Amino acid sequence: MPDPDGPPRLVHLMGGLEVGGKERVVLELTRKARQRGLDHRIVVFDTPFRNETADFDPGEIPVDFLRRRPGLDWSLSWRLKKRLEAERVPVLHAHNDTAMFYGALATAWGKHRPVLVGTFHAHPTHSTGRARVLTRWASQRAGAVTAVSDELGERLRCTGWTVPCRIVWNGIDLEAFKPRDNHASRPSLPGINCAGVVVAHIGRFVPVKRQQDLITAARRLGVHHPELDFVLVGEGPTRADIEESSPDLPQVHFLPRVKDVARFLHGVDLLVLCSEHEAAPRVLLEAMACAVPVVATDVGGVRAMVTDPDHGVGALLVPAQDPSALARAIASLVEDPIRRWELGQRARKCVCRFSADGEWQQYQRIYQDCLRHRGP
Repeated sequence: MPDPDGPPRLVHLMGGLEVGGKERVVLELTRKARQRGLDHRIVVFDTPFRNETADFDPGEIPVDFLRRRPGLDWSLSWRLKKRLEAERVPVLHAHNDTAMFYGALATAWGKHRPVLVGTFHAHPTHSTGRARVLTRWASQRAGAVTAVSDELGERLRCTGWTVPCRIVWNGIDLEAFKPRDNHASRPSLPGINCAGVVVAHIGRFVPVKRQQDLITAARRLGVHHPELDFVLVGEGPTRADIEESSPDLPQVHFLPRVKDVARFLHGVDLLVLCSEHEAAPRVLLEAMACAVPVVATDVGGVRAMVTDPDHGVGALLVPAQDPSALARAIASLVEDPIRRWELGQRARKCVCRFSADGEWQQYQRIYQDCLRHRGP
């Protein structure tokens, strides 16, 4: 039976299915809907599904590709509008600023006007004046605009990108991500001596993630901590340069991608997040749910995510762009396994507020509120 709390038909709009947090959120929301008998699907406009290495495999989720032409492509909004009309879609959920703009154009006129919901998963990277004006116009056309952290929503409002946002934090499956059974053997990682201490980083290789800071920290730590191995997981435009900067560091390993993230986390001792900015990184929640201790930069929504209702902090926080502070924090946990364990247990308690079911329910309420306000 269809879930009465969700719109029966909905389209998610975004650029593509590349490996990233936003794409995982959209795919998981769509899967939850379809498991409940709802006809939710995805439209992408920059890149169709390529392969399982470059992109997330959507599986049985219907994904349509409407190619966006270079520049401001007015025809994309027309083609999207015709698709929404033909399928009588009541809600269009656009993800990030470009999708919101084209979604606002497609829903702005005509007899059939779906409700537009927009979500900011990150701060826009192309901060031109025109982009800011167009995105703000789109947000004013939306029935609701959300952001994935309080910090992101406030920064977007203060810098003129959007109207005030509702906050819907990312959520994860707390059953899929849970601490490793104490009696289970530690999963092996390819080419890595798991008898030592394994420090991991998971994320796209792009400038904002600043993996080079972790390489610098690894170089400093290697002298006094030969038992350390560093595993950097992901692909992206900066990976080749970072690999080329570390040929003399045999303790540094690179993996293109891990499909079973929970199993991978069960094989590591520490997760590092060294970004210049983050809104609400899912990998942080996943590590915390697995009781893996975390060293993270104190940026964006990170502090709020690792702080429990009693103001306990479930991670070590360091300043961004400070490899020395990063190295010191890693060393303090490497040298104190009891503290590592305690931090992991505290992290697991903090993460219980960020469930996938809670995220799903919040979006369903937003969809229904928008439809009620629109009327018949």
